[in-house]
Order: sequence, then structure tokens, then C-alpha cells
Amino acid sequence: AASDVYKRQVIYSKDDEEQASKLFDTRRILVAKETFKATNNRVLVAQLNGQRALMDSGCEKTCAGVKWYEIFKASLGEKDKGNIREFKGKATFRFGGPGVFSSMCEAHIPIYIAGIRKYLKVDIINVEIPLLIGLPVFKQLNLGVQYNRDGVDTALFDGKKIRIIHDSGHHYLDISEEGSKRD
Repeated sequence: AASDVYKRQVIYSKDDEEQASKLFDTRRILVAKETFKATNNRVLVAQLNGQRALMDSGCEKTCAGVKWYEIFKASLGEKDKGNIREFKGKATFRFGGPGVFSSMCEAHIPIYIAGIRKYLKVDIINVEIPLLIGLPVFKQLNLGVQYNRDGVDTALFDGKKIRIIHDSGHHYLDISEEGSKRD
């Protein structure tokens, strides 16, 4: 059924948004703002830059921490900020260390890849992590990654080459409108 297709999709276009929003629980969930300490709820040492997504091929479901989510929302213009939708979160996450983390909400956020706006379903959890985009999303986007020994690593999306950013031992995609256009 069509509803099953939308429930499984992680990335979708603006055209799908109206139909998809009818299929999901539309109760708005408020994400609590919290102050994090360096030692509490920290599972990964990475940059919390609201305009970047960490490429994590081991991540089965896309997620981000509350702090990253607040930074991300603050970085958006009014048009993109108005396109964020929040729904009841149901997923749980384990990161290799102790503890299981429950989704506080599932947010549908606008991101840009090669200058093209897409909407990404992200579970927001009470852990200090950046946006983690996993292999299932890369496959759905048909994103081809090219690692170069002598030069800049790139990804190919919709026939456009985009730059992969190296920072703190991790690979990131710039998901801002302007930054995503750089090759």
C-alpha cells in the first residue's frame, strides 16, 4: 500500500510531504533543550556543526542529538525552519557502550545535497552526537563515494560532484544550501 511506502522512505521530496504528513502521527512533540556536560551522554567525539552530517556507514537509522538539532534549527532561514515537522519518536539506539537511548521525537528536516533540497527523517535523542547519516540513506540517494589517495574525496549525487569534508577523523557532508553546492 502507498502508506507502507511512505513509512519506509527516509528521504523524500517536497511533493511527497503533504501525503506523507497525513500518514504520520501529526502531534507536535516539543524537544526539551538541555545543557550537556562533556562526560554525560557523549558517545562519540565529533564536531557538533549544524550544517554538517557525519557519514556513518555503520548507522542503521538516521539520528542526531538534541544539542545538534538546536544548533541546526538556529542555522536555518525562516523558510527552511518552517518546513521542519516533528512527530512522536519510537526508535531506540545503542552505540556500543552502555545504555539504550530512546527517540525523543522523529523530526523531518530540510537538508541540501548538491544544492537540491531533500527532507530527511531523523530521530532526536538525548546524546551529544552530530547528525549521523547511515548507509541506508546513502543507498536510497544513490550516493556514490570516491576516496582519493592524493586529493579531495568526493561523492556523486544526481550527476553532481560534491565534496566530502574531513574533520576530527570523520567524514562529513555539508547539508547547508550554499555549502552543499561546493565541489
